[in-house]
Amino acid sequence: MNDRRVAPDVGAIATVRQVIDELTETLRTGGVADARRNAHDIITSLQSMPRSWALRHRDVALDPAMIAPARTAAARLVAGAPFAYAVGRATFRHFDLHVDQRVLIPRPETEVLVDEILKRFRPKFGAGKDWGIAVEIGVGASFLQHAHRQHLRRAGIIPGSPEDHHELLLAAIIG
Repeated sequence: MNDRRVAPDVGAIATVRQVIDELTETLRTGGVADARRNAHDIITSLQSMPRSWALRHRDVALDPAMIAPARTAAARLVAGAPFAYAVGRATFRHFDLHVDQRVLIPRPETEVLVDEILKRFRPKFGAGKDWGIAVEIGVGASFLQHAHRQHLRRAGIIPGSPEDHHELLLAAIIG
């Protein structure tokens, strides 16, 4: 299988395994717990692949353009950044979001809240009908708004504060 994220073996700088080994050493030396797991997670997160991808493709040449961001992410973890900020991504439901320190990292509890809203409103209103107005107050980067827009076609969304407008733009969905 030829994955667009993986460079051909010819001319590549390093294999996935070699980069993971390097990142593991950086993280271990920097005092980051679970250094090897975090190194794997950096690679798979930057590749937008499942966690098992790095294990299955460890001898594949890694795209050279992926190595610098991986090193940067490792350095950010060593400096104490949360994982999502270190790699610049967070997952919310089925969205892959670009995040940085200006945006709150989505929490699993917010995903549960969205699931509960959908579970309660779908049977009552069904698809394609107006579900009313959803008011979002104090939930950071408008992750609820993203989720609601997928399910509430004509719902009016009222951001809770002017900062939400800025944060919504920062939490842009990656392709």
